[in-house]
Formats: sequence, C-alpha cells, structure tokens
Amino acid sequence: WDTNIEFSSKKSINVLVSEMNELFSNGNLVYALKPDGGQSLKGGTLYYISARAVNSVGEGPITIAPPMAPSGPPDTPAPGYLTTVYPSPFPITEATVTWDIPIYGESASGDPIDYYLVEWWSAAKLPEIQLVTIQYSSLLIESTFTLTMSTSPLLKKETVALPWNASADLVRRELINMGWDEIANEKLISNVKVSQSMLSSISHSYSITFGGNADSTNNDGDQVMLSGRISANGDNGIPSIIVTTLQDGQRSLGKCEVQFLQVLGTGALSGFYRLRFSGSEFTNYISADAEAAEIKHALEQLSTVGQVNVNQNDFVNQAEQGTAGDLIHNYAITFLTNVGNVGRVLVDSEHVTTANGDGTVIVYDGENSMDLLGSLDTSSVPGERPVDYATSGFLDNNMRSFIITDLTPGKEYFVTVTARNKKHGFGTRMLPTPQMIIPPKQTPGRPLNVDTSVNVGYSDSILVAFDPPTSDGGDNIIRYRVELDPTPRFDNPIVQDFDCPTNNKRTVWRVETNTDNGGNINGGSFTLQLQANGYSYVTSHIPYDAVALSWNETGTQENFEPKFSAVTESTS
Repeated sequence: WDTNIEFSSKKSINVLVSEMNELFSNGNLVYALKPDGGQSLKGGTLYYISARAVNSVGEGPITIAPPMAPSGPPDTPAPGYLTTVYPSPFPITEATVTWDIPIYGESASGDPIDYYLVEWWSAAKLPEIQLVTIQYSSLLIESTFTLTMSTSPLLKKETVALPWNASADLVRRELINMGWDEIANEKLISNVKVSQSMLSSISHSYSITFGGNADSTNNDGDQVMLSGRISANGDNGIPSIIVTTLQDGQRSLGKCEVQFLQVLGTGALSGFYRLRFSGSEFTNYISADAEAAEIKHALEQLSTVGQVNVNQNDFVNQAEQGTAGDLIHNYAITFLTNVGNVGRVLVDSEHVTTANGDGTVIVYDGENSMDLLGSLDTSSVPGERPVDYATSGFLDNNMRSFIITDLTPGKEYFVTVTARNKKHGFGTRMLPTPQMIIPPKQTPGRPLNVDTSVNVGYSDSILVAFDPPTSDGGDNIIRYRVELDPTPRFDNPIVQDFDCPTNNKRTVWRVETNTDNGGNINGGSFTLQLQANGYSYVTSHIPYDAVALSWNETGTQENFEPKFSAVTESTS
C-alpha cells in the first residue's frame, strides 16, 4: 500500500491463505489490514492498496483497489470548564460549559468535525407507577384476584388470592411478601406504595408506586409490569383485570441499555456478518468468530452509535439469560452514550455458515417483555433516560461554549460535550471541570412597594403593605420580617415575622400504647381514626409493635420444630 498510485514508497505484508477467511463458500478472501509501528495508516490520508497471489512458481499480476482514506469517530474535545454566575439579582437558572477542539485537531480521525453536542441531566429519580384496574358488570361477592411479577426468566412469583375489593394495605402486604416461600426468600419488592380509588360503580383500581422512597434504590427504574389474574368463583358480574403503566420509572442517572448478540449453530463455524443500528449503514463484515473488541470497533464506526462496551461470555447459562439455541458465541452489548430505550441492533447473517448448515446470528433487544406464561423473556436491560435529560441540539463546529438554561436552583446537574462527524457520528464524551454543578440558591431580593398607612380605630398599630421581591432566590419564600423603628438607623426595632403559606406548620400526633397495670404488651393491634373536611377515615389494623414507616419494615423469620408421628401401614 502507498499514498501514490506508482507505489514508489510502498509498504507490504505477506499473508498466508490459511490466515484468511472466505466471505462465503468459495467466495472472496477477507483480511483486515491493521499495520502498526512505522507502517500505521493515518486517518484522512488517501491510500492505494494492491494485492497479488503467490505460489511455488512465483508472484502473479497485481490488482489495485480503488483508493480510500481510513477514518473513524472524532476524538474527544479538549477539556473545558463548567461554571455559573454568583451572585445574581435573579434566580440562578443557567450554567456555561466551555471546550476546545480535540488535542490532535478537528480532522485527526480522518473526517472533520461538523457539530458538537452538549448533554445535561440531573441526579433525580422518578418512581414507576402501575395501575391495576378491576371491572365488573354487577356487584361481586366471591371473586378473587392475584398479581404476578417476574424479575428474571427463571423467577416468577404470585400473590395469594386476594378478595376482589381488597384494601390497599392488604394488596401492598401481599406484594411485599410475594417473593417468600418455604425454600427461598426472593425479595422482589420492598419499596412500594399502594392506593385505592373507586373509578365508578362497576370498577375500582389500585395505583402501585415503585421506588418512591428517596432513601432507597430498591425497585428504582423501569420495572417489569405486573400481570393479573381474576377468578369469578361463581359471581355473575363478569370480572376482568387490566394492568397498565401510568409512569415509567427512571433511576438516578439513568440506565444503559444491554442487548445480547448470539452466534448459533452446530459444527465448524465460518463466514461473516454485518450489523446496523437506527437507520445507519451496515458495518464492515465481522468475522463469525470475532472477539468482543472487533464488534465494539465495528459498531462505533456507525453514524448512529456512540460509545459501547462489548463483553463476550460463550459459557453463559441460556436458561438464566432467557435465550435459546445451539450457542457458539454470546456477546452483551452495552450502549454507553445512546440514551434511553434504544432500538434493536439489526443483523445480516447471510454469510454465516456451519458444517451442518444451521449457522445464524440473533440479537435480543433490551426490553421488559413477557412470554406467554408471564415470565420475563430475557435478562437483557432496557435503557432508561436520566431525569431532566436535555441536549443543545447540533452546535456549529466553530462554537466553543454553550449556556444551559432553565435549570433548577439547588439541583445537581451533570454535563458532557461530544464531537460529531458525518461518517461515524459521535466520539467519546468530554467531562468538563467540574463534572457536575449545582446552580446556587440565594437570599430573596428586596420586597417592593413598601407602604404604611393609618390603622383606623387603633392607636397602637399601623398597616404595612408590600409586594413580593422580583427574585425569590430560586427557592420558596417562607416568611417576611417587618421591622418598625422611630429612627432610620433601626437601632432598636420592633420585629414581627409573618409565615407564608409555603411554611405551614405540620401537626404532630404522638401514638403510644400502655397498660393499666404496667405489664408488657406482647400481642394485638389497634386502629386510628382521622376526621378531615367532614369525612371520617379508619385505618386497617396496625400491629401493636409496628414500625414508624413502611421503609423500616425488615421482615421476620421463625423456624418451627417439625414433629411427626407415624402409624403402621398408614398412607397419611
């Protein structure tokens, strides 16, 4: 190969036929030219490549391929800074990020940068909310329902049969206990809240919130949907049950999507396959026996793929993973910078063959789909978009800074900058200094239009009027302080604070159990009655030793000593 068609400064390499694979049976031979050291190819440089066959007699004639220039995704932008203003007469809702061109230039990868992209997101999380609706044509009496959850292809648990009109407390209790049995204690659900609503005279629903506790990560993110089953048990009301998702969960900082790529077949494997993603062109041909690094490199050359990780495990348990077939190779593809639940990688495996003619390549998408029996299809992982995720859109390649607007004071944000070129899409994200920023809250501004007037009929008071300040400092104003003094120096003012509705005091009730004779309480329960807005509410029975919060529940386990008696010739 050389940079001129005369090959006056050519470099060459000898390759044995045994070191090359056929694209298909009796087809073209494929060789990946990756010279190193002083013979390395330079991105963006046009090369002429020739090949000739050699046998025991000598060298055959040369065939010259059309010239081409190697290229790849752009390099990482040079590190920049993440800053915000302080102080400010207005709430601080902006941050500025800066960067520079990659260290080795805008065209070092062989294709010039055409755009930059700024991304930002917060560390907040959003709980998942599922709705279980029970419908019926007339009042039910004996009908019951169950709820099922499957968190892996081999794990599915079901609640006990619940009354058709079970209380929210009972439904929650059975969801939490769903993973327990005599053999194993699989804790499927712990961070959950349930509320009940009457939709009409012939339907009611349970709103089930997963991951709503800020102090726990259990059941955070996109949850597998519950499935329901209802039994009429002789009722004429034709009951039915429907489960829907009202809000998809988003865990803090999101979740990377993981898809599985498998090469299947029996007998000796040969050939090549290609991949494409989200409307892109196909990759170069990938060897059917490729290592993980080859697949990673091929995918990252696509214009619609950012950064990925590829891990190979050819000894994976197919049943545990939810995949099937005669496995030869198994790869887990993790999308690091393609945000959210992305589409499936598409594959062209026409040229993959085995000795028995059953070679193929399959990709399993990252999703929470269920099979016909209500079990999770695969252990692949659907991607989750971080809360508050947003982008700048494509920025011209001559820009070196961007102002992020509409941020919330006091909230933590993470920011990245990525370069893009036309042929290969986005490169590696640049993390500025610092990597995250919190737009600061400030004290509120001055109250406006302060005025005093006579309080007619009262000799010991005056009326004071004012308007809210232009800026609340990025936080709710909880009180105003009014000072009165006979001198403008306010040496010894009369001070009075006025709380705002945003600072309402909470009523605190103390609930405690006691006995008349000072003995110990070792059993029983109690109820509480609440009266508000003309209505009276009574709780379900609360154990005498209940914890303060549902999150404080730890569960108990008690071992019973087995006792058996046998009767001669008895079958029981």
